[in-house]
Amino acid sequence: MRGLSCERLLYLHKNHPELKAKTQKLNSLIGRRNGFVKELIISHLANGLKFYKIQESDTLSSAAKTGELINEDNVFIQRPLFLFEKIYSSLDFIIKKEGKVYCYSVQARTAGKKSRVNSLGYQIAIAHLAGLKIEDVLLVTLNPDYDRGKELSVEKLLHIESVRDVIFEELPFFNNGINQINNKFPKVEEPPAKLDRKCIRGSVCVFFEHCFPDVNSSKIMEIGGMHLDDKLELISEGKTSLDDLPEDFELNDFSKMQLSTNSGKKTIVDYTGLREFFDTLQYPLYFTDFEAIQPAVPVYKGTSSYRQIPFQYYLIKYLSDGSFIESSFLPLNNEDPREGFLYSFIENTEGEGSIIVFDKTSEIKMLRELLKAFPEKTPEVEDRIERIVDLKDPFDQMMFYHYEMKGSKTLKSIISVVKKEEYYKNLEIANGGSASFLFELYLYGILDKSHEELKSDLIEYCKTDVVSMVEIVDFLKRIIGYNGKS
Repeated sequence: MRGLSCERLLYLHKNHPELKAKTQKLNSLIGRRNGFVKELIISHLANGLKFYKIQESDTLSSAAKTGELINEDNVFIQRPLFLFEKIYSSLDFIIKKEGKVYCYSVQARTAGKKSRVNSLGYQIAIAHLAGLKIEDVLLVTLNPDYDRGKELSVEKLLHIESVRDVIFEELPFFNNGINQINNKFPKVEEPPAKLDRKCIRGSVCVFFEHCFPDVNSSKIMEIGGMHLDDKLELISEGKTSLDDLPEDFELNDFSKMQLSTNSGKKTIVDYTGLREFFDTLQYPLYFTDFEAIQPAVPVYKGTSSYRQIPFQYYLIKYLSDGSFIESSFLPLNNEDPREGFLYSFIENTEGEGSIIVFDKTSEIKMLRELLKAFPEKTPEVEDRIERIVDLKDPFDQMMFYHYEMKGSKTLKSIISVVKKEEYYKNLEIANGGSASFLFELYLYGILDKSHEELKSDLIEYCKTDVVSMVEIVDFLKRIIGYNGKS
C-alpha cells in the first residue's frame, strides 16, 4: 500500500498506467517463478471443489462476478475482487465450504520468515467493508523443514497458518488507511514528486523513471561506499554533480579515492600491493565461476525450499608456459547436478595451484553446502577451499581504481575498463540471477527454451565471467610490469 505515503503514486496508477516502467527481465523471471508456485498450490487446494477464476475485463464486472459466485457453496474462486466505494481489492483465492468463507494469500517464501500481513490486512479490510463475512484468513508459505522424497508431496511442502486474529485486531488501522486513500481521490492535477527512500524500498517504484528521469544519471548516484539515504538526500536538495558536495560531508576512504580520480580522470594503482597479491598465486592458475539455483519448490530428492544447489561451473586452467585447458560442467536434462558437479570439479582441480574466483564467499558457501550431501569428500573440498584466492580483494583494498568504474567494484564494471567494451551486452543471459531463475524455470517445465538453447546460453555467460577474470589478471600484470614467480 505504497499509495498511503505517496499521493503521486495513487494518481499515476489511476490516471496514467501507461507511464509504468517496463518490467526488467530478472523481475519477470521472478514473477514467473512465483506464478508457478501459486498455480501448484492452487491446483492442490482446489481439488474436489468447483473451480472458478475471475477474468472479467473491468473492475465492476469482476466485483459483480465475485458476488455471484460467492453465493455458491463448495467453491474455489481465484482472483476474487471486492469493491468498496472508490477502491478495490483482489485476493489470491477464497474457498467457501459449508457456508463459510476462507480467504487465502500465497507467498512464495518459507514459513521461517516473519509473516508479512500488512498488505494482506488492507486487502482483507476492503473485502470486509464490501460485506464479505470471513471465517478465517490463511497465509500459505513453503515449509522449510520439508525435505523432498523421490516424489514431491505438495501437502507436506505447504505451511498454512491463520492470521485472522492478527488482521482483525488491526482492522481500525487498516480502515483508517482505506479512508485516507478514498479522501485522496480523485486528484485533478498530478501531485508533485518527492524523492524518498520509499521510492525504491523493496523494489524500484514502477513510476520512478517518470518522476525522477535524471536521478539514475546523477553523478551523486555513482559515488561508491555512500549510503543510499545520503545520496537521495543530496539529490533532493538539488545537488546533482560531485562539485555540489558540501565540503564538510563525511566520506569513507573508497569514496575519497573515487572523487580524487574523477576530476582529473585518473587511475589509482598500488604497485606494491598488486605485486604482493600476485606473489601469493601458485601455478597452475584455475580461474572458475559457479552458478547455483535456490528453487522455491524442491526439485531433487533430499532438498528443501531455497536450498542452494550448484549446477554449473566453467574452468580455465592456466599453466606457467601460457597454455591453458578449458573444462566445464552442466547437467543433462533434469538429473540432480550435485554429485556430478562436485566430482567433476574435484577432478579438474586436482593437484596444486591457486583457484581464482571473484567474491569467494559464494563459491565457498556452495562447496560447503555440497559437503552436507557428500561428507566423504571433505578432505578434497577443504583442500580446494584452502586454495581459493579472491580476485575481488585487490579492488576491495583499493589497489586499483579507474574513474570509469563509477564507484563500482563489480566484475562487469572492472572488465568494461579493461577491455573498453561491453563484454556482456549481447549475451542472452547477462547476470547470475537470470541464469539461476532460467534454470529453475526449465526444471519446472515452464521455460520456452529448449535444453540445448538454454545450455548454450548458460555456458556462454559462465565462460564470459571466467574469461573476464583472466583478462583482468593479465591487464593488472601488464600495467605493473609483473613478471614474478610462476
